[in-house]
Formats: sequence, C-alpha cells, structure tokens
Amino acid sequence: MATAAALALHTQFRPPRSPRRLRQHLALPSGVLIRSPVRASAASASASAPAQREAAAAGVPWGCEIESLESAVSLERWLTDSGLPEQRLGIQRVDVGERGLVALKNIRKGEKLLFVPPSLVITADSEWGCPEVGNVLKRNSVPDWPLIATYLISEASLESSSRWSSYIAALPRQPYSLLYWTRPELDAYLVASPIRERAIQRITDVVGTYNDLRDRIFSKHSDLFPEEVYNLETFRWSFGILFSRLAFALLAVDVILLNKNVHWNDLQVRLPSMDGRVALVPWADMLNHSPEVETFLDYDKSSGGIVFTTDRSYQPGEQVFISYGKKSSGELLLSYGFVPKEGTNPNDSVELLVSLNKSDKCYKEKLQALKRNGLSEFESFPLRVTGWPVELMAYAFLVVSPPEMSQRFEEMAVAASNKSPSKPGLNYPELEEQALQFILDCCESNIAKYTKFLEGSSGSLQLSTNSKQANRTLLLKQLARDLCISERRILYRTQYVVFVADEAQTVEEKEIDKSDYNLSRQATDARRLEVVGGSMAGSGGGVVSGGRQRGPPLFATEKPGRMAMAAYRVSAATVFAGVLLIWLYRATHLPPGGGDGVRRWAWLGMLAAELWFGFYWVLTLSVRWCPVYRRTFKDRLAQRILIANSYSEDELPSVDIFVCTADPTAEPPMLVISTVLSVMAYDYLPEKLNIYLSDDAGSVLTFYVLCEASEFAKHWIPFCKKYKVEPRSPAAYFAKVASPPDGCGPKEWFTMKELYKDMTDRVNSVVNSGRIPEVPRCHSRGFSQWNENFTSSDHPSIVQIRVSSVISNSPIIMNVDCDMYSNNSESIRDALCFFLDEEQGQDIGFVQYPQNFENVVHNDIYGHPINVVNELDHPCLDGWGGMCYYGTGCFHRREALCGRIYSQEYKEDWTRVAGRTEDANELEEMGRSLVTCTYEHNTIWGIEKGVRYGCPLEDVTTGLQIQCRGWRSVYYNPKRKGFLGMTPTSLGQILVLYKRWTEGFLQISLSRYSPFLLGHGKIKLGLQMGYSVCGFWAVNSFPTLYYVTIPSLCFLNGISLFPEKTSPWFIPFAYVMVAAYSCSLAESLQCGDSAVEWWNAQRMWLIRRITSYLLATIDTFRRILGISESGFNLTVKVTDLQALERYKKGMMEFGSFSAMFVILTTVALLNLACMVLGISRVLLQEGPGGLETLFLQAVLCVLIVAINSPVYEALFLRRDKGSLPASVARVSICFVLPLCILSICK
Repeated sequence: MATAAALALHTQFRPPRSPRRLRQHLALPSGVLIRSPVRASAASASASAPAQREAAAAGVPWGCEIESLESAVSLERWLTDSGLPEQRLGIQRVDVGERGLVALKNIRKGEKLLFVPPSLVITADSEWGCPEVGNVLKRNSVPDWPLIATYLISEASLESSSRWSSYIAALPRQPYSLLYWTRPELDAYLVASPIRERAIQRITDVVGTYNDLRDRIFSKHSDLFPEEVYNLETFRWSFGILFSRLAFALLAVDVILLNKNVHWNDLQVRLPSMDGRVALVPWADMLNHSPEVETFLDYDKSSGGIVFTTDRSYQPGEQVFISYGKKSSGELLLSYGFVPKEGTNPNDSVELLVSLNKSDKCYKEKLQALKRNGLSEFESFPLRVTGWPVELMAYAFLVVSPPEMSQRFEEMAVAASNKSPSKPGLNYPELEEQALQFILDCCESNIAKYTKFLEGSSGSLQLSTNSKQANRTLLLKQLARDLCISERRILYRTQYVVFVADEAQTVEEKEIDKSDYNLSRQATDARRLEVVGGSMAGSGGGVVSGGRQRGPPLFATEKPGRMAMAAYRVSAATVFAGVLLIWLYRATHLPPGGGDGVRRWAWLGMLAAELWFGFYWVLTLSVRWCPVYRRTFKDRLAQRILIANSYSEDELPSVDIFVCTADPTAEPPMLVISTVLSVMAYDYLPEKLNIYLSDDAGSVLTFYVLCEASEFAKHWIPFCKKYKVEPRSPAAYFAKVASPPDGCGPKEWFTMKELYKDMTDRVNSVVNSGRIPEVPRCHSRGFSQWNENFTSSDHPSIVQIRVSSVISNSPIIMNVDCDMYSNNSESIRDALCFFLDEEQGQDIGFVQYPQNFENVVHNDIYGHPINVVNELDHPCLDGWGGMCYYGTGCFHRREALCGRIYSQEYKEDWTRVAGRTEDANELEEMGRSLVTCTYEHNTIWGIEKGVRYGCPLEDVTTGLQIQCRGWRSVYYNPKRKGFLGMTPTSLGQILVLYKRWTEGFLQISLSRYSPFLLGHGKIKLGLQMGYSVCGFWAVNSFPTLYYVTIPSLCFLNGISLFPEKTSPWFIPFAYVMVAAYSCSLAESLQCGDSAVEWWNAQRMWLIRRITSYLLATIDTFRRILGISESGFNLTVKVTDLQALERYKKGMMEFGSFSAMFVILTTVALLNLACMVLGISRVLLQEGPGGLETLFLQAVLCVLIVAINSPVYEALFLRRDKGSLPASVARVSICFVLPLCILSICK
C-alpha cells in the first residue's frame, strides 16, 4: 500500500482545482463486496513517507514493510497464476504511496480496468485453511466483521500453507490506523478535534469485540485459538486491515458485533449494487487515492469481475488513482491513517459542538423539547465546506428564542432532530441575526481550541531517544496538525459565510421586505451558494448591494487607550508650559550690553538654541499626537480565498520580489543568497512568487552563488515548508538551531545542514580565489556574459522593476536589501491583508515593515533606538496617513509605484500577469533593452515612474510622491519581525551612515520635494511635519554643538547662563529636563529596552548631532555652492572578528582617524577640562556657595562628561585597535588648549 501522506511536495506543485464530479454507478450482483483503496495522492498527502516507514513497528510476525516491492511482485505473480486476467496496470514504486498501480499502456477515459474474479475476493464465505476454526465461529453466529478479522489471523498463522499467503505477505505489517495510537497520543495530539472521541470509541469497540470473542469462544477452544496467535495485537492488526480495505454495500443493514453498540457498517465506504456483505479485493488494494478522481470499484456483470471505470486518461508510467468516497479528513485519518492536503478534500467536514445556555429562563422547557425528539443539551452538527445542515439552524433558533415564543419550541426541536420526513417551514426573521451570531460564537470557541493546539507546542509528549519511536512521534504530530488545520479551515469558512449572511440580511431588511425563510436543505444550500458566489478577482471579496463589504475586514486599526493618551497629552502640555516659561525667562532676563558683552552674546545664543529645541520638540510632539497600530487577520484572508475557490489559493495575486546588492566585497555573496533563499521559501504559492536579484556591481561571483543557491533551494524550500522552519534564511536558521528541533527528523535535519555547509564551503572557496570552477561555467551559458574587462559600471544587464513588467508583471512588488533576510514566512499574507481589504485597502499604495537587526546585543553600547522608533515613532506617522518608504522590507502596489494617481473609480486587477512570450530568446532581448542604464534617458522613469533618482534618499522621495498622488501607506510591525538585518557595529560606520541619511533628508527639505512644498494640499499637515522631523536633523547640529560647548566655557569663566538654584525660574528648567528625560526613559523601558540602553541612546543622540549632522550640513551646502559633488558610501556588511568581540563587551569601536572623531574628542576633552578647572576655581575662590549661581551649568557639564565616558576610555585606558588614534587626541588638544587658556586668561 501507499504511504499515508507526504509533506515534501515539489516547490512548483499547484493545489488542484475543483475535483471532477463524475461518479460511476454500475450494477453489482448480491454477494460480491469490494474494498475501497486506502492511500493518498501527492495532491492530498500531508506527512512524510520516510517517517511513515520508520514508524511501522513489527507488531505481528507476518506482512511486510510498506515499501516492499518483492512481496507485491510475488502477489502479482500469484494472482496471475490464480486467474487474474492480463492487466493494463502494473505495480511499481511511485512518488505517491511508495507502491501503487501505474498504467502500462495508454488508458482512455471511460475504460474498465482490473477485472478481479470473485474467486480472488475474500468474503465471509471464503474457504478456511483450518475448517475447524471457521466452523466454530459460524456455529456461534459471529458477524462478518470479526469473522473476516479472525479469518485473516488464521490464514496468516498458516504461513505458506495458506492459499492467501502471498496476499497476506504483501499486507502492511502495521496499518496506518488510529487503532495504533496510544491514549496519551490521542489526548496530546487530537485534543482539539472531535475525531479524538471517535478514535477512542473505535479502539474501545475493537478491544471489546476481542474480549467478547476471547471470553465466549477462544477460551473454550484454546486448542484451536492459542493466545500466542489470537491476541489483542493480532486483532488490532486484522481490524486495521479491515478498516482500511473493507467495502460495504449501499443497501447494507447494520452488522452488529458481539459488542452490541458497534455499528460497523457506518465505518466504511458504501458502493452501489451491494447486498450488505463485506469483502477484501487483493489486487485492487494497490490503488491509491486522489481527490481529483471520483471513480469507484464495482461489479461488472458481463465479465463477472471487480472493475473500476476511469474518469480520465492515463499515459504509460502514470500512476492510476481511485476515490474513497465522500469522507471528511477526520474520517480518512480514523480509518486510513492519513490526512489530505489542506483544501484538497471537497467532502471535508468537522463536527460543531453546540449547547443550550443554562442561564436561559426557558432552559428546562427547551431541554424537554429536545429530549422528546431524541436530542440532548449538547449536540454536534457537521459543518462542511459547502455549508451546514438545516438542523443546526433549527437548533440555533431554539437556543436564541425568547420566552414569548415558547409555543414554537417543539416545532424547532422537531426540525433540529431530523426525525420528521417533512420539515415544517420555519420563518423567524426576528431571530435569524441572533441565530447566526450563536453559530458564529460556537465557531469561535471551537477555533480557539484549534489555535491553542496549533500555536502551542503541538502536544506535550517528548521525543523518544529511539529513532523509530521518535519518527513515529513526529509523524503523529504532523498528521494531527494537518487535521486541525483542515478542520479549523472549515470553521473559518463557516464564520465567513455566517458573517456574510448576516450582512446580507441587514442590507435586505433596509431595501426590501424579507421573504419567507424556508429551512429546507435545498433552500439553505441555495442561500449559501448565493452568499459565497462572488469572485475574488479584482476585489478580494464580493460586495452586497449598497456597496458594503462582503465579509469581515482583513485588518484592524487600533488606537491607544483614552486614559493613556490623555495622560501623555497632559504631561506634554505641562512640559510645553515649562518650555514657554524658559523662553519667557530668556527674553525678560537678557543681560544688558556694555561691559558684560560676552555674557549677553552667550545668552542670545542660548535663547536661539532653546527656541530651536522648543520648536523641534513641538514638531516631534505633534507627530506623536495620534498613533495607530495595525493587526491583520490572515485567517480571514484564507476565508476570502475559499469564497473564490473552495480548494485552492490560485486567486491570490502574484508577487515580484527584488533583492538588491551592490558590491560583493562589502556585501558578501553568502549574505546575499541567504536573503534570496529566505524569500524564495515564503509560505506562499511558489508559482505566484517571482524572485529577482539586482546586482549593481554585475559581479560574476554573485551570479555563481545564485546558481549554487538555486540548486540548494531544491532541497531547502521543501524542507522549510515541511517542517514550518523559521527563519527561512539557512544562515540564520542553522546559527540559531544547534540540533534538530522537536518535530523535525534528525536524519533529514543533519543532511540539510551538511548540504548547506558544503555549499558555503564551495562559495567561500570561489569568493576567496576569485575564479569560477569550469563545471558551473559549462552548465550555465550566463557565465559567458562575463569577461575580465567588465567593471561595476560596464557589465551585463541586471534586472530592474521595469523588466519584471515583461516577465511576470505581478500587481505586488516587494523589495529588500541583501542583508535583510525574511524572518517571517507569512509576511506576504500579512501585506495582502491590507491590499485585498476592499473597504479599507483600495487606496493603500505600500505596506512598510520596520527594520530590525539581529546582531544588536543586550545593553548595546551604541544604543540603537530601534525599539522606540518602531513601537512609537512610526505608528505615529501611520496615524497621519502614511509611513515613509524605507527602501527595504516594503510591499508596493505596482500601479502606485509606476505613477498611477489614485481615484475612487480605480479597481485593481489582482489576477493579471504579463503577456508573456513563449520564446525565451525574445524575452531575454526584451529584458536587455529595458535593463540598460540609459533606458530611462528622456523618459519619465526615475522621475514619475519607479524609484526617484538624484538623491541619497531616493526611497523616501519615492514614498512621498506616491502619497502625494493620493495613495496611502501603512506601517505594520508584527509580533514576529518580518525582516532582520545587520547593523554596523563600529562608531565610524554608524556615524557615516547617519551622515548619509542626514544629507539626504536635508537635500529633500531644500528641494522641490520638500514635504511642505510637494505635499501642500495633498497630504495632511501632520504627515508633512512627520517627514520634517528627519528633514530637520541637520539643523539640530548647531544648537546642540553650541549647548555642549558655550555653557561649559562660561562655567569655566564663572559666567552664569541659567537661573540660580533658589530662583523661581529654576523650576521650569529643572522640570523640563526631568520630565522630558523621565518620559523618554519610560518610553524606552515600555518598548523593551533597558535603562543602560536608554542611557547609551542618549549618548549616541548627542554624538550624532555634533558629528554626523554637523558634517552633513556642511557638505550639503558645499555641494549647493558647487565646491564638492554628491557621493554614496555603501555600508560595509563585513565585520572584523576582534572588533565584534569588543562590541559584545560594550566597547566603542573607533580605530581610525576621522574628522567626526576629532569633533567628538574635542567636545569631550573641553567639557572634562571645564568641569575640573571650573569646579576647582569655584571651590578655591568662592567656596561651595559659589555653585549656587552656576549649579545648572555645573550639572550640564558633569552630564556631558559622564556621557562621554567611552571616549575617555578609548583615549586614556585602552590599547587595542579599536581605541582612539593618538593623532585624533593631538588634534583635539590643539583645539581645547587655546580655548581653555583664553578663558582662564580672560
């Protein structure tokens, strides 16, 4: 037989569309009974074949391993010798099921196959190898089921002397049945599924049947039924064979075992033209199941054999399938031990548990009505992918009916019981909304159980150290997960349909009088079909009359609590009052001119700096006034897909993904391909993903590693999807996971790790040598495009966004930097929740994910404020209608990126693709013409279409223009980060990076792309101010530099610039400082940072302002004056190992001479000198009381010294390569000494 399931599907596998609805109804004479096939096809498989093989235990001494071909070939030879006609099918090892029947010749649709003669069919009338055993059982009137189960054991014990020895030798030693699951396994893995109770009951029935046989027959005839042969283990095997192979007649009556409560005829497939007897058909049981076929075994009168009629044609070598019948995934697992792939079973269903409300005033009356009709307080009803039974709606009406409708309780209970052959017409329009809400609530409570299991540890049992048992455990877990996912999917669909019906009812009530609601099954099904008949194409969901959205929203927008926002605003108002008082103090206490001119000019400088600080604080505060947070509902997205197509996700839009790299030296190729592999492995239809690598350097090394990655992906992507791997960057995954995690086969895990290590070694060897091996060159003609004359400015074409328009033309474009790998395999689905929401998402131009970095250590010395920015700042921008475009980790609507202006009439066609040519050479030439660097000359590319050129921050400008064309952007920060990258870990790289950003923002602010100019009248003022927060970074440099130098020099000279400690004006200064920093600290702690990280962030805030921002301002104006030209410095992604170790120890990395280090060191030394000399001067000349007038300046000077402690450490204490060079110290001292000497002398 075939394996129960297979997870490792090909990456390009497309789930099947609606299965064929043709079923063969052929007559079969009484007395002939047939088995139903018992294994899954590739389209329906869901667990790995290797795990199944290792899970099989040698529970009985007969049978074979599931993959054994020798026993199957022997069976075929015996069947042929015993009268089986020449077959057009042969048994072979197949991709689906390990063993299966394949076509030996062309087979036409409608052709009859098999023709197994009745003499080769096992029934209750078959001749016993040991007649005495059969006679005893028949004298005791043992029913067919236990009779045939005992027959199998009897014949198996006879070994080669039995006529059926070849057949029994080909049977699996351990059938994949829930009979072999232990009670702890059922409790752990099927805790959420109703099938658990049925499995427990079935096991109990089998055990009870065996006990009855043992007590009534076996114990009295121990010579015929020795316990070493006829025991519970062998009966478990024989019943497992029967459950998975036995067939029933359509007209069968209950065949009751010795256990009087077991109705075994309800357990198997029912076929036409049968008389109620059961049988096994040896040759037919090699056929495997596929949801795409609906042909069944039947009896052919003309030939007198068991046949099936194909409903499709087969080519030689193609596997031939058959259908089980209309069974749910739970029933398939219960009997056959496998679960079809999610969405492939058109007959899937799940039991919905409902109950009366004990707090209902009419609880007793309703319960009595139910009991009179054979129902109880707790009932379950089957939910199917096509709808729910009419009885569920009747039960729901009864549950929600008020006391004044008590006279209708009996009518509702009769309708819910399914006892009456003709249902009374029920018309309760006043109850329908409540009844639908009741069903919604029941679905929600059931969904919660599935979600708890799926998002938890998927069972509490631990893996065994025994490899076979460990693989068995992994298999059971996977089967349970697949079943729960399938059953939860039906509940989600039911929720969606109920929601739609409720919405439709509301609209109908507003527009027309509602017609009588007929609760007949036909009317109910018609209503369901009407509700779900809309198509997703172009909309993501149907629309009811009146323009209302059909179905719940795909994402929610949430705001902070009112109390929290009120407290924040009150606090901000008090700080603003303090700022106003500071301004008032500066304006009213201006020193007079004349002899105190230095103090007057210093005072005016302080006034200007504080005016700017106050303005910038108000600017930042206004942006933070209305933050919003987004939450997606990917489960509802799946429901939308079900509305379009019940069994596949083909209606989802395609996505083009661009991975960008520029320099193989600064951005190592292994870093690039890890990112490429992570996006290739998204949890998304592979045929809907189109991955492009854009290499600005045109490096042959990058091309080589891409070829290596494509080969590795053939193993990596199935591995990721099979074991739900996170993250899906192999470098990140194997760095974080040192051993096979729970749920992953150890052998496969170590094999995959070894494959990755081998690829890494090959790539690193090639990168180090700079030479491409000859073998890869021979296998790809792409290598012929390179030669030694190519440079970064002269190289073969690279793929850009406009090229994708002729290759894939997907409506969604995602771009990511090569160092930002995908950390969340569901990021695409999250983004689609925004785009496909018809009511809220029509005007969304792009969805921006935050930047997060995996190499940031705890108590990071550089205080990366990423948590505060991601958790507080960016949601505030989103609240004003648009997050800025980062340039990485962003999903774009192609039309928005390509210049379309949004209008309310615009409707997206989510199903469009490029009009592709079949000629690869023609497609290549089209791509080459589009990708050249001169293509955009004299066109709107780079101006109105695509990414804007001519600015260091072209991504920000691009996003701003998209928003100014009427599109909205959203910011989404999921719990599991969407992307993780590498941030610089040396101070020099960080400052250079911020310098580049500051230059870009300043250039935007001074150009026609200024948010206040470009966005005037097009975007909200709050969003314009939000862009300006970064746009004015540069302006902060001069006030900050002034504030950290002049007050310290004045302190050294005894010049007071702040109010005395005893003055009332001291309070606003102290309050603003304490309140602002306390609020900042609270925000940082709230976002998960430590106090140390907050302190380090304050240090970097100061360092950036007096170095990066300052030099960026100077360089920008130099370029405006034509003194210098614009340039772009690529951030290096390679880190020195020694420098990395120092970073982990909390040591700042300097290392080389830099103008920014000179400025930083000068400020640090100046404040150190002013603090020491200033305090000494005051104490020596005026005593401790002299600090009264200079208290705030002394505090400021001490804080600046404290915050620069790493600088002093690098200057005076450290001797490693990351310390400050002596040349920096010498230059800084040359600046500090004259300033201090002049101040002292004066």
